[in-house]
Amino acid sequence: MPFLVRLAAHLYGPTILLGSFLLFLVQPMAGKQILPWFGGASAVWTTCLLFFQVTLLFGYLYAHVGNRRLTLRQQSWLHIALLLLALFLLPLQFVDSRSAGGDEAPIRHILELLAASIGLPYLLLAANSPLLQAWYAAQQQAQPYRLFALSNVGSLLALLGYPTLIEPWLSLDQQLTVWSALFVIHMVLSVVLVAGIQQQGLAAWSTTPAEANTVPHAQRVYWLALALAPSLLLLAVTRFLTTDIAPVPLLWILPLALYLLSFVLAFDHPRWYKRELFIPLLLLALCLMTLLPISSWQWLSLPVVMGAMLLAATILFLACHGELAALRPDPAHLTAFYLTISLGGAVGGAMGALLAPLACNDACELPVAVLLCGLFSLGVALPRLRYSTPRARYLLQSGVAMVLLFAGMHNLSYWLSKDQSVAFLQRNFYGILRVADNAEHGYRKLLHGRILHGVQFLAEEKQDLPTTYYGAKSGAGRLLALLKERGALRVGVIGVGIASLAAYGRAEDSYRFYELDPAVAELARNWFFHLPRLSAHHDMIIGDARRRLAQQPANQFDVLLLDAFAGDAIPVHLLTLEAFTLYQKHLQEKGVLAVHVSNRYLDLARVVQAAAQHLGLSARLLANPGDKNTFEVHSKWVLVSRDSSLWQHPLLAEGKPIPLPAGFQAWTDQHASLWSLMVR
Repeated sequence: MPFLVRLAAHLYGPTILLGSFLLFLVQPMAGKQILPWFGGASAVWTTCLLFFQVTLLFGYLYAHVGNRRLTLRQQSWLHIALLLLALFLLPLQFVDSRSAGGDEAPIRHILELLAASIGLPYLLLAANSPLLQAWYAAQQQAQPYRLFALSNVGSLLALLGYPTLIEPWLSLDQQLTVWSALFVIHMVLSVVLVAGIQQQGLAAWSTTPAEANTVPHAQRVYWLALALAPSLLLLAVTRFLTTDIAPVPLLWILPLALYLLSFVLAFDHPRWYKRELFIPLLLLALCLMTLLPISSWQWLSLPVVMGAMLLAATILFLACHGELAALRPDPAHLTAFYLTISLGGAVGGAMGALLAPLACNDACELPVAVLLCGLFSLGVALPRLRYSTPRARYLLQSGVAMVLLFAGMHNLSYWLSKDQSVAFLQRNFYGILRVADNAEHGYRKLLHGRILHGVQFLAEEKQDLPTTYYGAKSGAGRLLALLKERGALRVGVIGVGIASLAAYGRAEDSYRFYELDPAVAELARNWFFHLPRLSAHHDMIIGDARRRLAQQPANQFDVLLLDAFAGDAIPVHLLTLEAFTLYQKHLQEKGVLAVHVSNRYLDLARVVQAAAQHLGLSARLLANPGDKNTFEVHSKWVLVSRDSSLWQHPLLAEGKPIPLPAGFQAWTDQHASLWSLMVR
């Protein structure tokens, strides 16, 4: 056998592994690059995931059509030609071509931006695995499905390696350069592999009669269903974990990693998925996924709730993908199989990212996804299960029916019932907003998911009291009380919430609010009292604050209050050196920047201190333990100013310097790693 042919036979695994690694490495890179352009909203990642799933579908379609319409020689030359064409897009660059406002139709703009920036390279990498598996089946006359497991290993390595090994050490430009170089290496491997195929002289890849390989239409429906349900579940679980339970940065990695792991196990070897074991586990997972999202679980620790949710989701992923692997066809239908899988994934992604927000105001996609996973996997598994006796069959099927009925009825009763305390409910690109009244204690609150955005008393005499993170003893409250001594104030506020900070406004003051989500601005005007009762001159700027500030001449604020963090989610682009330089441009010489850094998971005070130190500014941390009587909660504010004499004032004397760990670097637009905060 010629050397080139032998070499090509050993390149299938490395080429598939590298291609899948690049396929998933570019996903967090792209998300991080464009996230600041859309206000740092967590829904940006969901929209990116939809683009990746749809482009994967087109990549599989390209592989399937080429396999059916072209000879192996023609198809391999076409693929190399397209890879060479993709070289003209390297090194990768992301360019935001929107108008300056930045608040128009985020989903459409995100999809257009990704298509223009990485569309062709991503499509070719998406086609890499099914295409090379088909070539492998032709050249080696062997089953190629373990190569699919290998491709998911490559995806998993990229997904886990990015936040731990790549992001902390490489700037964004360096990441894009390294990715582009690896893409060139992948292209070289593909060229060598194609040369070996050409030398072998294969013209067609299947010698099995077509009539012996016909796939029933019902089986194709099973492929679609078993791919759709876990894809929808992936988006639903990710949204639930990152908005309702714990908006920990990078938490979206865990569900996606487990989703990929289920593919690896399911397609590596049948020993990893045994129906006899997984059906009882599946029933338990259905109960957990039914009860946890809609029950009060405050008596459980956060790790227990998250662990139970992720474990149950993994069982559902593996049940669907295990049955999918059991239904894999003869290699003659390999590309059709993968095309159907990708179609199911894209449909599931579209249901979660596009249809669910239109169909319901609440997070209805999670119970739907759970039920679909249970119905589809059990519907395929039960008829194929071996029973010891007819009685065993009857008992098992009765138990399954009862669990499914319980899950369906329990979810239906909860999601159809209306919480009488909820006065307003709306879902949009940025999340789910609720306005709820507590008549017993006389207050109204705004929730983003389950994250509290503000509380206001309903009684007329208490409506002007600032609460939660903004009380009189908070860092923001102390600062505004001090600055009032200087006379009329010009105040900028980034992040509106219920406009609690407006409670400090006086007739002689001027307030300018910046708010990313138009729905939050409307709620502050129409459902809460601080903004309508504000006697100071004020206006509202809709859109990402950093983009808007960059468009404006210097505002000469006396104080700029940065409070744009939704719960514990972090818009990184608002905490970089470039952002702090912009804030200083809009402050007077002795102006003060106040940054709200309350966070259960990250010490953001260090990020602010590092930026202040780099710019030659002075910073202090003020913490308020809270007061239940006035609905003040524990809060942390970092105050930054050129005027170090501020810290001598009695109101700010409790402010503490912020020590930095050795080697801690200020964040920049090019290099900002949340991992550096999480591992210390």
